[in-house]
Amino acid sequence: MAYATIVKSPAAWRVRPNLRYYERGRTPDFWERAREELDGLPGGKGLNIAHETLVRHAEGELAGQLALRWLGRHGEVLDFSYADLDKLTNRLANVPQSLGLGKRPSARSRCRRAWRSGRRRRF
Repeated sequence: MAYATIVKSPAAWRVRPNLRYYERGRTPDFWERAREELDGLPGGKGLNIAHETLVRHAEGELAGQLALRWLGRHGEVLDFSYADLDKLTNRLANVPQSLGLGKRPSARSRCRRAWRSGRRRRF
């Protein structure tokens, strides 16, 4: 089934898109330029998404900047900086070893979700 192209006027945009000029940025050297924006693991030991999204900010100038704001069901607000999140994720990552499970065990958790409408999804 063929679908009609959706055309949106830039004048109607409430938020400016991140990739406004996608075709202009999509050049043969795109991935090389993208790689230059990443830190990589210390010592050139590869690439890790946790390092790129959290650790490099927690160890840099953005350490004290707001990274996550949690809004509770009853109006509670908890703010976490990059440094706070780094400390908490390291703490969580060390739990299996502290329980004697060794390195790299498989772990899963189930968390209840709250929807904006106030209804909860049951698992």
